[in-house]
Amino acid sequence: MFYEKERKMVPHIIEGLKNVFSINKKIAIAEELTVSSRIIDLVFLTIENEDLLDEEIINKLKRLNSSEQYILSLMSEYGDFSIQKIASDTFSDYYNIKNDYIELFLKLNLIEQLSRYRFKVIEPLINSIGELYAVEAKLSRWKEAIAQAEDTKRFADYSYVAMDAEFANEKKNAIISHFTEKNIGLILVDEDGSLSAAVNTKKVNSKNKTESRLQQLKALQDFNTNKKWKVLN
Repeated sequence: MFYEKERKMVPHIIEGLKNVFSINKKIAIAEELTVSSRIIDLVFLTIENEDLLDEEIINKLKRLNSSEQYILSLMSEYGDFSIQKIASDTFSDYYNIKNDYIELFLKLNLIEQLSRYRFKVIEPLINSIGELYAVEAKLSRWKEAIAQAEDTKRFADYSYVAMDAEFANEKKNAIISHFTEKNIGLILVDEDGSLSAAVNTKKVNSKNKTESRLQQLKALQDFNTNKKWKVLN
């Protein structure tokens, strides 16, 4: 194999991912991101409209606790929503949603009121961030890699595995079909650090949209501190 440790491949993946995924936009990337008690090697998302983001919005997001983040993520799934809809989706009391979340989000200008009963999450939180990718780095344990990548499809638009190219090419005939059947992409990391796509994947349609939006909101919270997420041009 070209690499002795998986972490040695990660810098090459970061350097070449925009080319291998044909992305011409800014991206934000996080290493070893914890999602639902699992640590994912690399997660990155596209920034669709940076002009929609400003420090004021990001600072408002930082004031939200985990429960508030989740409810705002759920609200952002809908073009517009009612309090009753959110209460029903979360098995919560109507007035709990109204008093604990709606009033707070209106005060922070994170949602807008369309009518007496209808609300909508503000445009910057909907349209500033685009697709979300997850990448698991593995030297040779391809079955474990597929299982982990299958799990990341809960929230990611695209789920990939990056493997040592020497090992993957030796086993190509045996493993390619397993990736294509599961709709999991396979990226090969060569000895010189170059990347090539052995299997491209289609966009995941069965993801948990709330979990996906939650990860996007958490990324937005971190944009002007860069504690976890780094923005790459």
